[in-house]
Amino acid sequence: KIGNAFDVVCERNQVDFEKIAANVWEVEYAITLRNRKSTPITVEVNEPVGAATWRMLHSSHKFTKTAAFAAQFIVPVEAGAEAVLKFRVRVNG
Repeated sequence: KIGNAFDVVCERNQVDFEKIAANVWEVEYAITLRNRKSTPITVEVNEPVGAATWRMLHSSHKFTKTAAFAAQFIVPVEAGAEAVLKFRVRVNG
């Protein structure tokens, strides 16, 4: 957590979980970003993945693997609007 903002709101939901094998599972998330400002913004979403061995299966926005356990997304959000970042990751643990 970086800080609090009343005009930029984030809501993170896990929308799916599927166990593929004993130590393999897939998790899908939807992160809704709301911009209550009168100007467009770009939000940097730093998402912990939870395991050193993971693969992004699909994502609505381009991502960068920033660490063994993390992915970063850059999400533009128009003024007075919302954007939804969706991604599914396969984790081996």
